[in-house]
Amino acid sequence: MTVSSDAADAYGLYAAYGGSTISGDVGSISVTAARNAYGVYAYNTGSVNAVLDGDIDVASIGAGRAEGIAADSTGHVVVTGLGDLDVSASNGEARGISASNVSSADVSMDGDTTVTAGKWQRLWRR
Repeated sequence: MTVSSDAADAYGLYAAYGGSTISGDVGSISVTAARNAYGVYAYNTGSVNAVLDGDIDVASIGAGRAEGIAADSTGHVVVTGLGDLDVSASNGEARGISASNVSSADVSMDGDTTVTAGKWQRLWRR
């Protein structure tokens, strides 16, 4: 799956509000955005359960943040089969895997995690 935005935010898999759920098999995820870029994101009771057979690459190439796998405000993410996780932000915060505000992110991966930020970076945040 490839997602890009030349002028705004971009999301690979995004579930939010009202208990929305995404579940399924995905080869790999590549997201590039001029602003904020998210690979897998669950927010406000959203839930993502993804089986991958490849990598996640996320890049914010403008003034924005980049998040590889994130859950926030009671969101829940489960990712299995992940190869490498590469996250970069040219001029903002970059996070590899994060969960905050009564959320969870469970990830099973065989590859490496690389996080590069123009401003600051975090690999894990709880």
